[in-house]
Amino acid sequence: MIDTILLDLDGTLMPIDQDTFTKAYFAEMLKKVIPLGYEKQSYIDALWKGTAAMVANDGTVNNRERFWDAFALALGPQARSLEPALNQFYTHEFHRVSALIPQGYTIRPQLDQLKQAGYTLVLATSPFFPKEAMQVRLSWLGADSSDFAYITAYENSRFSKPNPRYYQEIFNALNKQPNQCLMVGNHVKEDVVPQQLGAFIFLLTDYLENPENADFSAIPHGSWSDLFAFLEADRHA
Repeated sequence: MIDTILLDLDGTLMPIDQDTFTKAYFAEMLKKVIPLGYEKQSYIDALWKGTAAMVANDGTVNNRERFWDAFALALGPQARSLEPALNQFYTHEFHRVSALIPQGYTIRPQLDQLKQAGYTLVLATSPFFPKEAMQVRLSWLGADSSDFAYITAYENSRFSKPNPRYYQEIFNALNKQPNQCLMVGNHVKEDVVPQQLGAFIFLLTDYLENPENADFSAIPHGSWSDLFAFLEADRHA
């Protein structure tokens, strides 16, 4: 029986798609770094190179180290001195991105229902952000880091989606077997990967991402109410 639920963030808990979020996030960050002497396009290119390095991480170092090595290689060694400024950005200016979220939106009822049912919750989002940024993003949704037994961030992750080892790292951290776990996401490629390890999958379709137009008809999917019906059926199986 399922006792642990891994929840994606963008397009799953957060009612905006990843591209919309990324554009707004980059726009706010550029307001912070351009006055510090960085050129827009070279900075964005370095961000993407750092992100690509995290996606390709082989596990020898965590994603934070992988990001800053690639970022500084692209932008110059002085770029490492940006880390304190970016940490400050995440706790201050980053909040402006929350304007994308519909006024009054909260994920609180869904989280409370899952917690009251006894599930262990994991925030299993692409670990590209520091933990402080993850806490800020959760606050936009009426949630908190205390809602989750584990949150993937770039400090505690050595792999990224869609690498199966990203999910295995979560299972190991929680001392869980994959067949105890359900991954709830919206990306037909990235969020179905733990099925390879023996975990269960449910795709929320409100903000479904299916860039390769893959057939997902065999995977349980639907709305939040469909998810709760799926979990109820599992509890009585």
